[in-house]
Amino acid sequence: MNRLTEKISNEILVKNKNGNGSRSICYGCDGISNCTTRVCNFYRAMEKLAAYEDTGLEPEKIREILELFCWSQNFNGDFKLFITALKQLKEMVEKYEKLEERGLLVKLPCKVGDTVYKLEDYGEWQDVPHVLMPIMCQVELIYLGDDNKVYCDLMSIDLLQDGAMFDEIPINEIYLSKEEAERALEVENE
Repeated sequence: MNRLTEKISNEILVKNKNGNGSRSICYGCDGISNCTTRVCNFYRAMEKLAAYEDTGLEPEKIREILELFCWSQNFNGDFKLFITALKQLKEMVEKYEKLEERGLLVKLPCKVGDTVYKLEDYGEWQDVPHVLMPIMCQVELIYLGDDNKVYCDLMSIDLLQDGAMFDEIPINEIYLSKEEAERALEVENE
């Protein structure tokens, strides 16, 4: 994008026709000179143009983004509704940023529907001695327990225990791959 404006020392300047230099243009206050009041409509227009240019996006790309967002969110082109939703989104992001700054956000290793592995004692199911093995499961629910720890409920999709439910499994006891579960099993057996 070829910028028409330039910010120098907290002032918005307009570039010359050939783009190699800039000057403040203020016709409303005191002719062509440095703007001192920064309250006229011309200066406000230049501020808006500079803000737009700061995005680095061409008008066509901004229109494309707005159209995709508006229609995908069922705004049906209602720009005011879109702006309201955008403000709500901004407030939500700010809220989460504050929570993150305070260390109150937890990044979960998986989401509902993911395939994970847990170590299961097959001995309990088969009346045989202690046999710990990784079992493939699907995450059904992730929640915060009364003790402020993160738990998940799992449903087995393993051939030996297909459909079995495992409730209140601490999130740190599930593994994202069979290899990871097998490494944990080696540590457990040492």
